[in-house]
Amino acid sequence: SNGEYARTIVIIDGKSVGAMASREAAESLIADVIAHFEGRITAVGIPESHISNEVLLMLGERYRGEDAELTTYDALFELLTGEDTPIEVVSTISRSSTATIPHDMEIVKDPELPENMRIIVVPGSDGEIITTTTVTYINGVAQGEGESSARELREKVDGIIILGSGKLDMDATPGRREGEKGKDAGELKFQSPVSGDIILNYGQSKGTMHLGLDFEAEDGEPVLASEAGTVVSVIERGGYGLMLEIDHGDGFLTRYAHLSASLVDIGATVERGQVVAMAGRSGNADEPVLHFELRIDGIACNPRYYLD
Repeated sequence: SNGEYARTIVIIDGKSVGAMASREAAESLIADVIAHFEGRITAVGIPESHISNEVLLMLGERYRGEDAELTTYDALFELLTGEDTPIEVVSTISRSSTATIPHDMEIVKDPELPENMRIIVVPGSDGEIITTTTVTYINGVAQGEGESSARELREKVDGIIILGSGKLDMDATPGRREGEKGKDAGELKFQSPVSGDIILNYGQSKGTMHLGLDFEAEDGEPVLASEAGTVVSVIERGGYGLMLEIDHGDGFLTRYAHLSASLVDIGATVERGQVVAMAGRSGNADEPVLHFELRIDGIACNPRYYLD
């Protein structure tokens, strides 16, 4: 006969608890018992359940034990869901919640910068953590408060702000060697990006901080990469106008501003002395000029210390 519709013995941990008319009926009974105990759980969530016992469904013609006494669905269901049930249904429900990890801001005072001037070196960003709590139920009864585990989804990044503490001098004119020199450039050798003279140095100028060198330039004059590197930015940026940045590695980055055109795209690899842009007067420049900055680990340093 077809095994699906032959008398089937339900055996739990080696002991017969009853018989059903077919294997299909026996499987349905077991599924209903699991659903019964899941229904006792009032917590929000979808339980994952399994039976911890060894459950066998054996064709009656192969069974050599004593005849099963219980042979109806109702009788077996009552046995398996009653207080003295031989079955153990283990269910788990997991709940997750996320929380923000606030980042800190470190403020570094720099007497070389005008009072209250702020330079954001690292913007900083909050982190995020997910906590998962899993509660285990046996036959619908919670076993304690559950176990919790936490996993970091996003690491927090603390910010760094440089705050000027120097006194403003409205009549100050920046000199050739203002500002501190950064770390050694190693094998990097920086050249002037244009052939014109420097017309404004790094330092205080008219009550503000000039963070680079301004070179005399003509409209459309070729602008050269000061050193080999990778183009990381080509954007219109406020007073800078059209601006291009090249990353030279080890924290060294050069910035070229007030351009009339860029001849390279983001991601391009450029050689030392390669023409990368055309000088102009974009942004807040009244006349054609090339503004040139050297940033080391995010901090603007006086490029004069590094130019050949």
